[in-house]
Amino acid sequence: EPFPLRDVRSPQRERLAETLLCWLQSGNSTTEVAERLAVHPQTVRYRMRQLKAAYGDRLSSHEERFALQLALQAVRLRGRARPGGPAPAPVTGPVPPRRPPRRPVPARRGAAG
Repeated sequence: EPFPLRDVRSPQRERLAETLLCWLQSGNSTTEVAERLAVHPQTVRYRMRQLKAAYGDRLSSHEERFALQLALQAVRLRGRARPGGPAPAPVTGPVPPRRPPRRPVPARRGAAG
């Protein structure tokens, strides 16, 4: 199956594709992907389990990972180059985060609740 995400519903398919592209660009770093996407590392691990189930051994091959990265970047460019759509994002550098990373709120000392 050349496109195992084809049958996944659109919002989930985009999240999985974005996660996979970040994972490939980061050298397979869950922590870096979580920071780039502004999600919890456990979210990245969950998505990667789904992707590994869909892609199987293809994610273990250097050649297949390279081909997947090129294909995902091409899809990203094609999708953003539609009339009236936003300009294509650069694909050679890191993927910028979608939103600022979450920061824990420190507990206040002496606060009565």
